Amino acid sequence: MAKKSVHDMGGDPAGPVDRHEHTPTLTERRIDAMMQLLRKKPRGFWTTDENRRTIESLSPDTYRASGYYEKWAYAMRGLLIEKEVLTEAEVAAKLDEVKARFGKGKAKSVKSKSKATAKGKMR
Repeated sequence: MAKKSVHDMGGDPAGPVDRHEHTPTLTERRIDAMMQLLRKKPRGFWTTDENRRTIESLSPDTYRASGYYEKWAYAMRGLLIEKEVLTEAEVAAKLDEVKARFGKGKAKSVKSKSKATAKGKMR
């Protein structure tokens, strides 16, 4: 039998599911808006299946530690690089610029969070 991927949690003990509604944070709303704009036709940069594949390719540690919208943000970053809309260097430079405004240090490479390479191939 094949080993389950980190996202395949069926049958695993995980405790109760929190089904309470919550008001999305500003960050969650922004991530949702970016995702909608980047997937909107006619320019849609990726499909739902590509988005799912990218999320499911996150390292197990990153997948477990990340919230729903954090996984979306990792997927956006990975897909923008995979589709050559942006380069890893461009993303890192922009993140460094933003982090400098808030005193947060240097950006981490997308490769440290995902199994995907800069060109989007799986390892």
